[in-house]
Amino acid sequence: MRTTYLRRLLATCRSADRGIALVGVLLLAATAVSVFSAPDAHADAPSLTVSPLTWNVIGLDSNTPATGPNRFPVGARVCNAGGAGVAANVSATFAWDSANSYIELRAGSLVSVVLGTIAAGTCVDAYFEVEVQRTALAFDTTRRYHVTATDSGSGATATTPQPRDLYVEHLISQNRNGVTSIKLNGAAIPPGGAMTLMVGNTYTIELAGYTATQGYNQLEAFINFPNTIFQTLAVSTTFTADTSNFVGSPNDKMYADGCLWDNDPNSPNYRSCIGDDGKAGGTVITTYTVKIVSGAGTSESLDSLLYDFSGSSYHYNSDFSVGARIATIVSPASVTIAKTFTPKAIAPGGTSVMTFKIANPTTEAVTGVNFADSLLGGLQVAATPAISYSGCGAGAFSPVPLGSDTAVSFVNGTLLANGTCTITVSVTGPDGTYPNTTDHLFISGSTDTGNFGQDTLVVSAAPACVAGQTLASWTVPEGTTTNPPDTAGGAPTTKASNVTTATAIANLPASTSVIASTGQGDSTSWKTWGYKTDGQYVEFVVDTSAYSLVTMNFYVANPGGANGPTSLLLSYSTGGGFTSLPTNLIPGTSFALRTQDFSGLTSTTGNTTFRLTATGANNDQNGANLDYDNISFTGCGTPLPAPSITKSFSPDPIITGATSTLTFTISNTA
Repeated sequence: MRTTYLRRLLATCRSADRGIALVGVLLLAATAVSVFSAPDAHADAPSLTVSPLTWNVIGLDSNTPATGPNRFPVGARVCNAGGAGVAANVSATFAWDSANSYIELRAGSLVSVVLGTIAAGTCVDAYFEVEVQRTALAFDTTRRYHVTATDSGSGATATTPQPRDLYVEHLISQNRNGVTSIKLNGAAIPPGGAMTLMVGNTYTIELAGYTATQGYNQLEAFINFPNTIFQTLAVSTTFTADTSNFVGSPNDKMYADGCLWDNDPNSPNYRSCIGDDGKAGGTVITTYTVKIVSGAGTSESLDSLLYDFSGSSYHYNSDFSVGARIATIVSPASVTIAKTFTPKAIAPGGTSVMTFKIANPTTEAVTGVNFADSLLGGLQVAATPAISYSGCGAGAFSPVPLGSDTAVSFVNGTLLANGTCTITVSVTGPDGTYPNTTDHLFISGSTDTGNFGQDTLVVSAAPACVAGQTLASWTVPEGTTTNPPDTAGGAPTTKASNVTTATAIANLPASTSVIASTGQGDSTSWKTWGYKTDGQYVEFVVDTSAYSLVTMNFYVANPGGANGPTSLLLSYSTGGGFTSLPTNLIPGTSFALRTQDFSGLTSTTGNTTFRLTATGANNDQNGANLDYDNISFTGCGTPLPAPSITKSFSPDPIITGATSTLTFTISNTA
């Protein structure tokens, strides 16, 4: 740091007519030397310093303030200069020192940023985002501010120099500045394109642009990352043109102060170069390392700006208005795990394949996938584990499961974008029922998705049930002219003999009908509408008493697109109120299969009601409809008792030569 100040001092000495500036630099250099050279009685205590990272010039389009840029980063670097002391709980807080209704923090922007631990001799950056009201009245106005860093543990505190202000300039749109590309982890994202980012993950995002060949006295190149979502961990900017004594390439900021800018409002040289005519620019590449800290379920438009000062005016890239990228933020909970036993019932000593399926529905690869599963109650890995992996990258069980092991641990998995990792291992166990649940699924090594898989294996000398049996189904056969499933009688197309009740009803304010143009696998389906009003539903009541592991399967389409419902919620009731499942489906325009596992949720003594509630349609007319087809309920049914046979003689006994009637009795108790 001492070297930097001395370089600035030497450069200033070249200008004999800048005596005032020279005095200021001499004082600054002397201060820098004293801070780092003077003995400190508390050398082990944290000692914070805070210095600005960004340019004090902000602005609007000079011709049309209602368009163009109006959001700018304000950054501060917080350093711990104190001996070996660790600042353990540091935060940086932005504060205004004057009033100006035209300059505010962006709505929702964090006023205080938690920086955490800062070791001695290291620094952490904090960024805030200001917004200029898009009006010509804002031009040439200012607002003073400062950033304060505080370590709540030691009480150490520091602030940026005061007074300092933000100045709203007239920015001129020019072709000499432009954005060449934006890359996410090395992959180019086109203008208007989306990048999927997961909360908790860290990414490298590169902004590549250009300026005039020789560069400019002042230059700042940035992407407007909201600090509510993005924590900027590091910035590095390189230039192909650099004649400055005050900034090098690479530069650990987005701001290139090529000429030693005077941003002290009390200085007679305010907003001018006080060093030399140094410039930076040419091909400019600003590389961010960012961590996603929140925002799951949201999308954020990210603009990019290259703006400068040269020749007494201020300019920005003319492609600003067409260069936005979309950041789609997803939750770690998007990555799910499911667990199944196949078959779900085995005889003692038999084997079942335990399958784990880990699904990544996002458009980015997920690494560091891991989970553990304890096999409780006597369940164990089979003598021949028959382990297999598919779509898991380098992920594997560690240690490798052996026969009789009662736990498995999967580590180091990788899921491709929209990929699925499937893992299988054979298990066995003594007579009994084994509900089994995995531990939580983790990604990126330690990020908890909160998701787990569960299923139940039954080990019994007699089969507990036969899986995949149909309780009831509603279809719309080819050529149908009536209305199955008809909402008046609700009769199913098929129904198992041990299912007493199977009906369909609806409370839709509009009629339903059969359409003969589109179906799942044929040309007919059941059309329903009336979903603008909240609470409209289609309902199925099914006797589930003879089945376990019940699953609902149905095909649904929203052919009206934007006119149709925006959500489809599935809920169930076993006699009390309805319980909504944590699945809010968004029907697509084409038929898609929806499957919901109701294992352990259905009534074992009577009926279960399954309700599909759609909302969000633009109107209650045909054209804002949902189309249903091939609705079925399947489950694991208790095998019906087999017919029995007995035989008898009458009379019995008989004498030699007499006759007796041999009778066979075949009984069906089912």
